[in-house]
Amino acid sequence: MIDIPDKDRLTQHEGHRQRLKKRFVKDGFEYFEPHNILEMALFYTSPRQDTNGLAHDLIRRFGSLSGVLDAPFDVLCSVPGVGDETAIFLKMIPELARMYSQSRLAEKTVLTEPDDAVAFFAPRFLGRTNEVFMAAFLNARGEVIATDVFSEGDGSAVVMDVMAVTRRAYALGASAVIAAHNHPHGFAVPSAQDVAMTDRLAASLNALGVSLCDHIIFSREDSIRMSRAKNSKRAYFVFE
Repeated sequence: MIDIPDKDRLTQHEGHRQRLKKRFVKDGFEYFEPHNILEMALFYTSPRQDTNGLAHDLIRRFGSLSGVLDAPFDVLCSVPGVGDETAIFLKMIPELARMYSQSRLAEKTVLTEPDDAVAFFAPRFLGRTNEVFMAAFLNARGEVIATDVFSEGDGSAVVMDVMAVTRRAYALGASAVIAAHNHPHGFAVPSAQDVAMTDRLAASLNALGVSLCDHIIFSREDSIRMSRAKNSKRAYFVFE
């Protein structure tokens, strides 16, 4: 094996970084392998180190690029070569992606069609590893007045705070509500608890004269509107 002197090793290392950056500028991440994407991201927390090996180690440990980015902060920090700053940076990436997606949809504030509602909520669950329940409040024209997160659970369950949603609808003078939550580690299929809590929410809102448009459940790959779920016969939904 030829031993490369330190100066040449540095030149080779920097040359590799520049080649990856030029590829990114030309084509984005379209033709990158997952470890190359992660390697390049790590350039910005390890400006003087070869990050290729660490990128490979992380993907082997967590199984995929998304597995790395979804890993808990303290678990990331336990990987040799990953300090607090690197772990914070990696946890920022899915959050930035979610904020970016929400920002692009910021002007889409009228939700009068079911597909509009699905597109509105989908970015808000991007990168979330815990179950989150949220609701959008609409005026009589279908314009979104507010979108609030009401509860966050663990990876398998979340509490739907019916009274908190109802109080918020009253305070805003909302005409309608669209509820949404996610199943980050399961399928977009309503559980018996989801159905029961949706019935309670609809009844509570109806007492104020507020309509429940729909309740949308998101998984990592899919979504389902409970108004269109198999065997759904609930007449209170506005979106059918």
